[in-house]
Amino acid sequence: MPADAKIVAYDDILLFLYTQRQALRPIAILPPAAYSKSPSKNSPSLAQDLAHLSDAARDAGASYWLVTDDDFSLEAERAAIAARENQIAGVLPLVFRSSGGFARLYDSNCLSHPVREDCRSAQAVLFPGTP
Repeated sequence: MPADAKIVAYDDILLFLYTQRQALRPIAILPPAAYSKSPSKNSPSLAQDLAHLSDAARDAGASYWLVTDDDFSLEAERAAIAARENQIAGVLPLVFRSSGGFARLYDSNCLSHPVREDCRSAQAVLFPGTP
């Protein structure tokens, strides 16, 4: 992995401290989206936020996405967020899997290079609602 690689990871701080590589969290879930039982016109919904889970990684030009079994463990809607992350990971090429499968590293270049032949079919999952 190149030293200048940018990596998406829920534990972005630890990844940076251990590897000295740029890292960013895929999303920061705002409390109104996580706790709102009846989203209003002015209140974001969790589903709307999750539809944009890939946006920050694309905009930052991330090359890799690290997924672990305890991602989002401190979030109010952990199951929904993890399910969306797993959808995204399901269309990205797997680069590394730890023994036991706790951590998986994916090539996330399809986020910033959607016209690549091998990335076209992933776009509907990565960016739902985008033509």
